[in-house]
Amino acid sequence: MLYKNTLKKIKKSFGRYISLFIIVMIGVGFFAGIQATTPDITDIADKYYKENNLFDFKIVSTLGLTDQDVNAIKKLKNVSTVIPSYSLDVLNKDKAIRVHAIEEGVNSFKLEDGRMPEKDDECIADSKTYKTGEKIKITSDTDKKLKNKEYTVTGTVKTALYLAEDYGNTTIGDGKLSSFAFINKDNFIIDAYTEIYLIEAGTVKTAAYSKEYDTEASKLKDELLKIKSDRENARYQEIYTKADSEIRKNETKLKDEKEKGEKKLADAKATLDENAGKLEKGKVELIANEAKLKRNTEKQNAEFASAKAKISTGWKDINNALNQNKLKKEELNTKISELNSAIGGMKVQLSQLPAESPEYIKLNATINQYSEMQKGLIKLKESITELTTQEAKLDKGIKTFNGEIAKAAKKIEEGKIRIS
Repeated sequence: MLYKNTLKKIKKSFGRYISLFIIVMIGVGFFAGIQATTPDITDIADKYYKENNLFDFKIVSTLGLTDQDVNAIKKLKNVSTVIPSYSLDVLNKDKAIRVHAIEEGVNSFKLEDGRMPEKDDECIADSKTYKTGEKIKITSDTDKKLKNKEYTVTGTVKTALYLAEDYGNTTIGDGKLSSFAFINKDNFIIDAYTEIYLIEAGTVKTAAYSKEYDTEASKLKDELLKIKSDRENARYQEIYTKADSEIRKNETKLKDEKEKGEKKLADAKATLDENAGKLEKGKVELIANEAKLKRNTEKQNAEFASAKAKISTGWKDINNALNQNKLKKEELNTKISELNSAIGGMKVQLSQLPAESPEYIKLNATINQYSEMQKGLIKLKESITELTTQEAKLDKGIKTFNGEIAKAAKKIEEGKIRIS
């Protein structure tokens, strides 16, 4: 009976039944299609990530990151690649863009047009925004962060770092990133790294978005969380200690200068009081004191001139030394670091050679040559620091002396008026 009633209801509303049937079939087909294409989409994404060496973790810090942080991460069991890097958000024609350092081994990109940058004022940029040959002019403040403020686009790229239409947020401009660019790493002159890119040791063999990937990534995440607090405290203490040392140094310097200034002021006041007494005794003594002041001024100015000449000679010697090494003052630290890295690399090679072999002797001689060069540059850097300090002290001394002389001269003029 139930079967017959069902057939009767279907016959009476056959159109409705067919509509529901078609809707169900469409839903089932759509669901089956989604289920079938999801693995393909995931596989394509995973392949793209691996081809471009996309990072698994990106470490950032508001206090910046140091080589000590890099070394601490390298000691972790579940990390295979650790690459410290730089990036900086800047304004280009009121639009916020992010400038990255070009790195080897992580976050590769596909060159769509043009070539890689070869000079410090060249870059590669977002293929959606820029064309080869365009200029990127940075209008925001990048003092002591980037060497240049204008870059020529030598090529356009696509990168796995920016897959979505929304490039992310920033703290400058309108708060939205509009594009990106890559420049050579030595363009950055920042004291600390802005980020460290990590690739987990086991994720290479697992697919993105899979449970296996999450399991492998969680191993490194747990290790990072364990050292997070220690590294944060170490970095904070490093910055605090440096700042405290600088403050103490300046406080001591201020105290010393204050004592010297007070002594000079006291001496000047005593001299002025003495001169005031002499002014009362007569015009002859006033003239004698005026002449004495003039002689002292000329003598002191001669000493100042002599000191300036010595400092000028010192700068000439330093500039000659810099020119001989084909360096600028601001490049000195970088050159010393490069020599240090080169010496370290050669020492590793030396340890792998037989002690009496020609290659060993030649490489050892090269290491000694580089070491001497490095010592010379370090000494040159110390000379620059010392000369800069001496010059500042001299300028301050001249200013103080001239102030005191002006006061003394004024007193003498006042004495002349009273006598006359």
